Amino acid sequence: MKIFHLRTQQSRCDLLNHFYFLLLLIVHVVILTVMINEISIYYKEAILLQKDASVAAWMANFFIDVFGHNDFALRLPFLILHIINVTLLYLISLKVVRRKEDALLVVFIYMLIPGVNIIALLVSKSSIILLITLLIVFLKLYFKHISYVLFIVITFLDSSGAVLLLSLFFYGLIFKNVKILIFSIIFFGANMYIFSPIRGVPEAYFLDTLGLFAMLLSPLLFIYYCYCVYDSVLNKASLLNLIPFVGIIFILLLSTRQEIDIESFFPPILVGLPLVVVKILSSIRLRLKVYARAYTLRLVVILVVAFLSTALLLGNKITYLFSSEPNFAYSFYEAKEIAHDLKAMGITHIQVYSKTLRERLKFYGISDGDKYKLEPFYSRKNKTFENAIVIKYLGRVIHVYEVDPIKSHP
Repeated sequence: MKIFHLRTQQSRCDLLNHFYFLLLLIVHVVILTVMINEISIYYKEAILLQKDASVAAWMANFFIDVFGHNDFALRLPFLILHIINVTLLYLISLKVVRRKEDALLVVFIYMLIPGVNIIALLVSKSSIILLITLLIVFLKLYFKHISYVLFIVITFLDSSGAVLLLSLFFYGLIFKNVKILIFSIIFFGANMYIFSPIRGVPEAYFLDTLGLFAMLLSPLLFIYYCYCVYDSVLNKASLLNLIPFVGIIFILLLSTRQEIDIESFFPPILVGLPLVVVKILSSIRLRLKVYARAYTLRLVVILVVAFLSTALLLGNKITYLFSSEPNFAYSFYEAKEIAHDLKAMGITHIQVYSKTLRERLKFYGISDGDKYKLEPFYSRKNKTFENAIVIKYLGRVIHVYEVDPIKSHP
């Protein structure tokens, strides 16, 4: 009877844990949905949809064909992938952390990482790479199975397969598995041959890469992340810690001679997050309260810095309260507003002064034309005009465009 009672109590705790996870996920998705409504298509995304034959472009175009040319259709497949990735990370964490509720902290920190929110919102291959990486780890943890099929898929899908296959190679080396060693060597060679990640004239990007990873992970978390992954590999190597460990070393070595493809090499590193939480919480719980305060403070500081980094990323418009100058995220804005105002004027065809803006406007149904032209106001300062498109954020005028008829047109 007592055993039954304990099992019932444990089941209730697990259900409550799952409920909190679901609640956390819903709040996070709502925030991301609000951001989708705020931003416009980026230039590289517009080019990707038109000219790229990648899986990411195919997914985006498929959803656009089904739901129409709008930002939600554009970003919905990657938001769905993000939800799946968060769920997989939660399930992986349940197998790694010492208490089930600690998995919630893993998910919470994951949602605070700036790079994760970028991956969730943008049209890119990063979400797909992360999904495959998490699935590989999930199958190993839950079913003790190394999915050679997924390794083959990533081999021919992207250059990030080099990181996963190198990790598998060292896993086979540590555990003396000849089959894994042969498999990883063959497909690592195939991946390097197909994508040639090492190329060009040697040029150091080491500091740039460090800065980029510090920005994507948030500075303090990046430092502690590297330490925790290194410590975990020294204690007991596994596929979970070898992937981020090998990934970090491979990326930093590669960056000493060339610029890296951040979209490919950042996602696999994220799978080591449960190890960071295990290390942080162990440092707190294994000490008396008076000595644990410093470690608790360290966790709080890491969370605060990560939160502020993501808050600045998602709430970047707040900078316009202090300056009307376009901020670091401005290239993700304005296209939607300009297209809306042009359509309100009855204009769907127009000459656009900028190739970048022209490609972005095409997504919103504004094509090239010969009746009107769109120019920024600063190029015609002394001219008064009637038709103007004013871009305003938080009450500040950020940019003004004028719409003029082309005189040569009859």
